[in-house]
Amino acid sequence: MRCSTRDRDSFLVRTVRRGRLHEEFPGHFADEMPQMAIANTIDNAARDTAELVAPLPSLACASGNMTSATDTARAAKKNKIASYYWEHSRLALQNINFCDSALAYAHGAYIVEPDFKAQCPRIRWESPFGAYYYKDRFGRVVWYAKVTWVDVLTLISRYPDSAAFIEYTNGRKRSASETVQLVTYMDQKRNVVYLPDCGYTVLAEWDNPTGMALVAIAERPDQEDTPRGQFDDAVFPMLAKHVMVQYQLNAADKAVNAPIALPDDVQEFPYGPDATLRSQNPQQIQRVRLDIPDDVFAVTAQLDQAVKEGSRYPEARTGGVTANIITGQGVEALMGTMNTQVRTMQTVIGRALEEVTELCFALDVALWPNTQKKITGVLTGKPFEVTYTPAKDIGDSYGCKVTYGFSSGQTPAQAIVALLQLLGGGLISQDTTRRQLPFDLDPDEEQRQIDLEGMAQAARQGLMGLSQAFGPMVMQGQDPLPVLKAMAMVMTLRKKGASMEDALIKAFTPAEKPEEPAAPEGAIPQQGGPPQPGGPGGPELPPGIRDNGLTEGVPYGQAGQAPGGMPTVQGLLSSLRGNGRPIMEASISRKRAIGA
Repeated sequence: MRCSTRDRDSFLVRTVRRGRLHEEFPGHFADEMPQMAIANTIDNAARDTAELVAPLPSLACASGNMTSATDTARAAKKNKIASYYWEHSRLALQNINFCDSALAYAHGAYIVEPDFKAQCPRIRWESPFGAYYYKDRFGRVVWYAKVTWVDVLTLISRYPDSAAFIEYTNGRKRSASETVQLVTYMDQKRNVVYLPDCGYTVLAEWDNPTGMALVAIAERPDQEDTPRGQFDDAVFPMLAKHVMVQYQLNAADKAVNAPIALPDDVQEFPYGPDATLRSQNPQQIQRVRLDIPDDVFAVTAQLDQAVKEGSRYPEARTGGVTANIITGQGVEALMGTMNTQVRTMQTVIGRALEEVTELCFALDVALWPNTQKKITGVLTGKPFEVTYTPAKDIGDSYGCKVTYGFSSGQTPAQAIVALLQLLGGGLISQDTTRRQLPFDLDPDEEQRQIDLEGMAQAARQGLMGLSQAFGPMVMQGQDPLPVLKAMAMVMTLRKKGASMEDALIKAFTPAEKPEEPAAPEGAIPQQGGPPQPGGPGGPELPPGIRDNGLTEGVPYGQAGQAPGGMPTVQGLLSSLRGNGRPIMEASISRKRAIGA
């Protein structure tokens, strides 16, 4: 019986986690306290560790040599197909139980089954209790068997065609609540469900179309033929700790309810609230002291430490660090055991996820090779919808890889800090940093979004800079009204929900000029539109006046000023005074011609 020791240890750990240790060791429990008087450290440690290991890793499927755009596109589609398998199977939730069973009960099993309604494979976690399997020397599963006990009513509802074989045995009719042993057997060629208690009646049987056992097993690393669970050595220290706590409680009860010692002059002893005792020596009236030995508390502390050491559960996870000042490096050292076991289990779980995904690819191609399917899901934080045909888009390439990246064995906060330090040191690129973040993110889409946000910010800054140029434009004689109108149009379009780039393009696109009327035959075509004053065909301007109405040699914004915009002599003389105070002086002279 190669698995008898494993089954016994797993049963004890399961009993402790269910809080039913008193059913196996009733002599160690008092009638006044029929269950454990201490916290269930084993169950808490198992759940905490499983939740740290359980987050799903990143998928990376390959296609061909990955040297062409076709191979890259096909690999991206395979990633989406595998992600759909995981999402359709609710693998994020099942992986918590899968990691828990692999850690606490030495192994975990994922079963791949066909979902004919959805026409795709489905992954299902299998409880480790009553499960037996065999692997070859290369680690491939040869066969897998699951033994369960099911009541007659449930079996008849599942397999109504075999109701007669289930309900009757040796001429006796079974009751609906009677349990019957059910065995599910799977190997590389076939799957069988049968009843050993009913003459080995076969309830269902079908051939395996993939040629591989549709089971992925994750084993806790161990050098023995049969791996052991992480908490197998912590059961009896936990029971001993419970016994010592009971002793402490019993001693405390006796100390509180100890007999009362009275001096000799006390003849009457009233008892109850506000009772009065008359004595010449009242200081001698007290309960008999029943001191609890200090060794009892020391032994309890040692047993508590033994439970945590047997569970490989650090004291820091429970907040039991007694130091006054703890540095980050000190906390990291205390948590080192947790980090290493999380990293190790993620390696084991990652390999099982690769195997179960490959089995899904193989089953999909075997059962629905030419069926066109439309799938939806979310990959790296972005929703997708693709259509695929298994024989074309998967083919005979079932391989895939999963990776936990830099976050393996670390909390999300620790992983982010490590990535930022590597990025700041110039050891990794921004693209690698995004791909290794401990949450779903599409690095390519994120880079595109960052580029768009940067360009939109630059466009806004350019628009603001243009508004600051209104003063110089006016001083140079330019008209700022078109720019003001364009900015107002941008604001209006943004209020209506238009994007920044669309608003800028629409606001700053120049208006189309109206088409000129066709010239009559024989007429000489005019350039630059209809005749303007001073132009060809237009009225002549006065001497010294240009087309824009300004005098010759006077630029925009300097009309009415001295040549070149220079200050007048009158303005200069206004400041040439000894006291430095400007004084304006002006005189008017009129001249009238006399004589002929």
